Amino acid sequence: MIENALEALTPLDRNALQNLIQYAASRTRSIGLAYVTNHARFTEVQKQAYIIHFSNELLIGSYIVGYAVALHGTVISIPSTLRRLMKFITQSRLSNISSLLHTVTEHNPTEHLLAYYSGDWWTDYPSSVTVSDSSRPVTTVTALIENWKVQKRNAIALDSRHIVDAANFSGLTLDELREARSVAIDTLSILELEADMNMRQLDLVNTRIIEMNDLDKKLSALAGRSPAEIPEIWLQGSKGEDQTGHT
Repeated sequence: MIENALEALTPLDRNALQNLIQYAASRTRSIGLAYVTNHARFTEVQKQAYIIHFSNELLIGSYIVGYAVALHGTVISIPSTLRRLMKFITQSRLSNISSLLHTVTEHNPTEHLLAYYSGDWWTDYPSSVTVSDSSRPVTTVTALIENWKVQKRNAIALDSRHIVDAANFSGLTLDELREARSVAIDTLSILELEADMNMRQLDLVNTRIIEMNDLDKKLSALAGRSPAEIPEIWLQGSKGEDQTGHT
């Protein structure tokens, strides 16, 4: 496994490694956001399997970070999302909803969610992992790189310290400049889709939080009541809402 990983990583220069790291961080942010949004409908077994798949992606991303830093030192930027989520693994907090929600929704101008991901197994989990090989969870560095190669045209912002390197067009041919223009146009379209998707996902998260808070209030109201009283309490609560607009 290590030999295959090194074989896949060796051809990549510094900028390619940085872009791959950003891609890995973007995937894990999306995976974390999907878990926060959908975990309430998973069984305990499904939750455990999801966290295992999630951890594998994080460990693969961390392996790539270690390789890149070993070669290029502090010139490699480590995304804060990847750093924090790895810390959660060491603290057994990766499934902690409040910590995860704070991390995956925090604004960071150098980290972006994409409109779609090659090999996306988490959006329609758990059904997606049994439908097709194309949505099989990533378990190797090579598999992550293959997904990244599919999406290399979807530009992910490099750290600002290296933006001059990334934007040096002086040596490009006319065809290459046209390709760069095409990529820029595609990127603008993708960013618009990302903004729309991010807003919809945040709306879903807020809705789930409100639902959970309402459920918590109802459960608190029922605490200590006998089973015979429960239906009457629910009915009284419903009548109270109809008459006053409040629970």
